[in-house]
Amino acid sequence: MKTQLILSVRMFKYDIQEVKTYFEPNAYENAAADFEDWTKIPYSEYLKRIQAGEYNLEILGKDLAGSTLYFAPCASAPSLNHIENETMVTISTAHITEEVNSILLDDEIQGLIQYKKGDYGYFIYVPTEEKDETLEFPECIQSILNYAHQHDATWIMLDRDAAITPELQTYEW
Repeated sequence: MKTQLILSVRMFKYDIQEVKTYFEPNAYENAAADFEDWTKIPYSEYLKRIQAGEYNLEILGKDLAGSTLYFAPCASAPSLNHIENETMVTISTAHITEEVNSILLDDEIQGLIQYKKGDYGYFIYVPTEEKDETLEFPECIQSILNYAHQHDATWIMLDRDAAITPELQTYEW
């Protein structure tokens, strides 16, 4: 039996403030209440506005842009006996080329574990440095992976609304 897993991501000024995990029962109701508590906007209203074509930034404003709920089915509810915490760096999609964005959209980078983040970007797992040497990634992705390693991050969130990182090259597209 599949269980619904929901991540509530609280953002403030393009930085992740908190990620909460919700799973059955009442996962949706609890995650929606958390979203409303953080943004002061009912999640049902937020969804209607997104479906009408508004952007997250337009709805939530600059301070809370990126805050959202992510839904994923899982085989069973996560165990609460062992909680793992991982570090995520948030990086603007301005640090990838348009060509690499297209490749990420099609999930065509061999050896890279990545998930589309709606219309806003991607979540990318940071492989170990040993694994990096055996794989060939586009230059902009390799630079971002190196940056993530320098900051001991396990995940990268590429987001179109994130701030520019001065240490990384930007691309116009």
